[in-house]
Amino acid sequence: MLVAAAHDVGREFTILDRTTQGPDHPVLLSMPESEYLRGFILQVS
Repeated sequence: MLVAAAHDVGREFTILDRTTQGPDHPVLLSMPESEYLRGFILQVS
């Protein structure tokens, strides 16, 4: 999704950090879809 969005506007980016949910929203090993909160910190050029 990030690559497609950058391509649409003619920009490039570098991923500086990837974030996930905090410890109050644990990811269950038996249910990987419980890792649903994600964020990225980007440098856009």
